[in-house]
Amino acid sequence: MSRWRRTVIALVLAAAGMLASSCAGPTRWQKPGAGVDDWDRDEGTCRARARSQAEKEYRSRAAERDSPDRGFGVTFETQMAGYDFRRRERALFENCMRAKGYVPDTGQGK
Repeated sequence: MSRWRRTVIALVLAAAGMLASSCAGPTRWQKPGAGVDDWDRDEGTCRARARSQAEKEYRSRAAERDSPDRGFGVTFETQMAGYDFRRRERALFENCMRAKGYVPDTGQGK
C-alpha cells in the first residue's frame, strides 16, 4: 500500500474518531452536598490543572512531532496531537473531579 493511501486512510479514521467523540455532550457532574459555589470552585480548579498538565505534555512532545525532516506527515501528526491534547485534557479533568468526590450524572434517576 502506498504512503499516500495509508495517509488518506489514517486521516479518514482520525476524522471519524473526532466526529464520534464530538457527538457526546458534556458530562454533568454531581456531588452530594455540594452547592453552586463548591461546583464553581472545583470545576475551575480542575479545568485549570487539566489544561496546564495537558499543555506541559503537549509541549514536551512538540520538538519530536514538529521536526522539519518529518515531511508530509507533519500536518496530520499536528492535527492528531491537537486531538490527543483535548482527549488528555478531558481525562485529567475527569480524574480531578472524581478525586474531589464528584461522579458523572448518568441521568438514570430522572
